[in-house]
Amino acid sequence: MVFKFAAYHRYLPLKTSDVEANDSGHHKSGAASHRLITVLLVLCAAAAGFLAGRVSTSSSPDSTGLLPSLGNEAQVWRQNISFSGPPTEETERAWESIYPVGRGFVRHDAITHDRVGSIAVFHQIHCVHGIRVAYYAVLQRSQSDNGSANPFVEKLAAMDDLHHVAHCFDYLRRSLMCASDTNVEYPDENHVTSGWNNAKTCRDYESVKQWVEQWRVGDRGDIQ
Repeated sequence: MVFKFAAYHRYLPLKTSDVEANDSGHHKSGAASHRLITVLLVLCAAAAGFLAGRVSTSSSPDSTGLLPSLGNEAQVWRQNISFSGPPTEETERAWESIYPVGRGFVRHDAITHDRVGSIAVFHQIHCVHGIRVAYYAVLQRSQSDNGSANPFVEKLAAMDDLHHVAHCFDYLRRSLMCASDTNVEYPDENHVTSGWNNAKTCRDYESVKQWVEQWRVGDRGDIQ
């Protein structure tokens, strides 16, 4: 049974006094912009690894003392530039294809106990998407003559704010630590550990997505 509510559910951070809003409307360039780009790129790389991983929550270490993986789906990851490249209408469709109708908000008597709750992985994907948009907005603004990104990227960036990006840094840090993905990754022939082309054991993401859609609250499907 699907419960549908008129309430508008969103992923938003709590605003705190130590996070300042960008009220000026101007885009900073130079060293400050490049520092922000670097921070965003590093976090995107870390969060991308989390996206394809699965949560390991077992409390029983195996004979090596390492917590075992959960899930039974064998995967080999390969880079998909639809998720790492600049935002376009095509890449946005790719991102929304992995996002459930209802945006991860569910109501289930036995699990949420008559409350509306969100399934964490979809909040995390929403955060990674927001960081990606912010990264390309800053990058394109720093490289353009007029200080603006292309209109499509500016439109996406206008749907979010720096409060949310700042929230996602710490939220994804805690998510990565909570998941503690114990799949082993090996360096390639260039001695680079990219995470690609390694065998992994994962949870069945599509099954989680289908369950969330079955018990969804609302019918929105956009990732913003």
